[in-house]
Amino acid sequence: AKMVWDASAENVSIGSIEGVANGSLSLKTTTSGHAISLEENSGTERWQMGVNVDGDLEFINSADANPSIVFNDSGNVGIGTNSPSEKLHVRASASPEILVQAYSANSANSGRFVAKEADSSGHGAGFRYDGDTNTGSIFGIDTNVDNDIITWDRAGDTVRFNTNGSERARIDSSGNLLVGTTSLPTGTTTGVGVNPSGLLIATRNGTTDGSPAIFNRTASDGEIVGLWKDGSTVGSIGNFNGVP
Repeated sequence: AKMVWDASAENVSIGSIEGVANGSLSLKTTTSGHAISLEENSGTERWQMGVNVDGDLEFINSADANPSIVFNDSGNVGIGTNSPSEKLHVRASASPEILVQAYSANSANSGRFVAKEADSSGHGAGFRYDGDTNTGSIFGIDTNVDNDIITWDRAGDTVRFNTNGSERARIDSSGNLLVGTTSLPTGTTTGVGVNPSGLLIATRNGTTDGSPAIFNRTASDGEIVGLWKDGSTVGSIGNFNGVP
């Protein structure tokens, strides 16, 4: 490489490396897209970085022909892609993953991702896996991002649905859909349960709440509830000519 001193500009150049009077250092990328090459001791492994013709900053692993990480002119970051379309764009040939892991095994809140709006209230939504209790949560859009909407209980193999900080429904390990109860309602247990075989149970406190089921037909008289057997009608309950 040739070293040149420009007295008028107070610049010194060594090949493609140029130092200027104010202390900054300028490196020009080669036609291969490399400006800096960092090697391990044996010289068999290296990382290279440079700016491509589009002005994107690229980090290139010696084992790959394409850059592993790209910072483009729009401020987007690409991992596994040289044309990131979002602020963070991750791409892989198979099963791309982003791992968030706590230092200690099975610690509380061991994996957590939260996205928030840019407003004064700090509304947010996100996902959390709690290794301490083996539960995973999808947070509600709320100022309190711990106000879970959906909670997965790994130990009990149950998915719970919550609003306003309280459980409202769940799907248990047997596939039962339960509303207002944690098990199929029997005896005096109130709530609604539907099991995978088609059984529907609705139990309500008649003294305080009234009828456990209401079927309402508006406008014309006619069938309100149809009774079927093997796909064929066997009866009905309705209102005909004003007579129930």
